Amino acid sequence: MKSSTLESPSNPTIRAVKILNFLSANPLESFGLSELARRLGMNKATCLSVGRTLVAYGYLVQNEETKTYGLGPALAAVGNAANERFPVMEHANAILKKLSREAGCGAMATVLVGDQQLVIGRHGIPDPLNSISRIGLTVPLMPPFGACFVAWSSPAELGRWLEMVDTPKAADDSNAHRELVSSIRSRGFEIYRDSKLSRRLQNALNNSGRDPESEVIKNEINNTMQVLSDSDYFVREINDETVYPVMGISSPVLNAEGRTEIVLGIHGFRWELTGREIKAKADCLMSAVKETTEAIGGYLPPYQGG
Repeated sequence: MKSSTLESPSNPTIRAVKILNFLSANPLESFGLSELARRLGMNKATCLSVGRTLVAYGYLVQNEETKTYGLGPALAAVGNAANERFPVMEHANAILKKLSREAGCGAMATVLVGDQQLVIGRHGIPDPLNSISRIGLTVPLMPPFGACFVAWSSPAELGRWLEMVDTPKAADDSNAHRELVSSIRSRGFEIYRDSKLSRRLQNALNNSGRDPESEVIKNEINNTMQVLSDSDYFVREINDETVYPVMGISSPVLNAEGRTEIVLGIHGFRWELTGREIKAKADCLMSAVKETTEAIGGYLPPYQGG
């Protein structure tokens, strides 16, 4: 898997971001200095220095009795400011509630940050492992993942995405991934299967929120994604009477320039779905996509087929 490297991990800014990202992945919990330093691969003195600074500015709070750290109120102000700067997020939060109610399952919203897909919102029924829709979860943009983000990209951007996977079947995979992108452009959404492999990835992603610096977990995520790339992970054809084990359905929201601004998805189905049930839930999703697109003044493609 190809990835971009930012700066040296010794950079003080990166240390602060690591602490905030970790606590954002575990928002209802607090952690002591030793545990925080261990999980983030920092020495205690450095972690203490950064933690004190973040507490002083309200980005973290420290319990006076237990001395544990948790998220601070200043982050709420940052979040509200971000909603004003990126109104699609505010629209998405309201629409996710409606989508979850109408589709009878969980709903989530994802944006692209560099070469990572970032979950920024969720509502409704969580999936069994609470990982696929955990706010703050990042998933590498690597085939077959992230097709909704590249489906309407330029040929050069699509080519870079296709080249991010390196398996013995890379040429065959590339053709399959192109078909996946074509199906999204045709019907407007992607359907990904529930399987032992996808559950294995869910488990690894869930564990990454608790232990983000673990090389074992990072390798598990990367290796499982590589294996999934070789598998028939997505449902390409839908027959009304056929039953499918479905993990989720996703669809891109395009901005006025025709680029993916945000991806909406539904997940957490309680049982396998017939093709007819998939189409009904996809209709709910596409209605939410249309509503979000209109709210941000985006571009809604003339989808054909389904």
